[in-house]
Amino acid sequence: FAVLIPSFAIGRTQEIISVLGQYGLAGRVVMDGMGIAASEIALEFPSYLKNSRQFSESYSKTRKIDGPAERKAAGKAGNVIIATAGMFEGGPVMSHVQNFLKRGQQAKIFLTGYQVRGTKGRRLLEEGTVRLNGQTVKWPWEVRFFDFSAHADAKGLLQHARKVNPKKIFCMHGEGDNLDG
Repeated sequence: FAVLIPSFAIGRTQEIISVLGQYGLAGRVVMDGMGIAASEIALEFPSYLKNSRQFSESYSKTRKIDGPAERKAAGKAGNVIIATAGMFEGGPVMSHVQNFLKRGQQAKIFLTGYQVRGTKGRRLLEEGTVRLNGQTVKWPWEVRFFDFSAHADAKGLLQHARKVNPKKIFCMHGEGDNLDG
């Protein structure tokens, strides 16, 4: 089987590459989407990375997808594909999903971050289905969730805001009542 990891391009992709590299899997990683460009930029600013040496070594061993033909070939058994988008909303990750379903090739999906209500990622977690070309399709293989947090929880963010004490705070991302305040 192959593993498909939908990921946010900035931060999450680099963290996953580093983790997989620590376990000796970097040579089996295939990257697709904006995470490639974001990773190239991250390499230019190593001081902003938790472990720049680990990331650089792991990233150098990953294969980068460049076009539809490479995308189709990426799904062979044993590969770990990291592709944007993290909540399963568009991006190259959906092409990989379609390729696996068309071929009937087993692929596990590992979601690595919070899935907002109403997103394809949340539906996949809760119902085991994906929406493709206007149709709801049952994902026939395993879906797992790994909690890679991108930031503090609500309590931690509020503590930070109180400490910094800004005049205004604009909430750009979140759910319903959490954006009011």
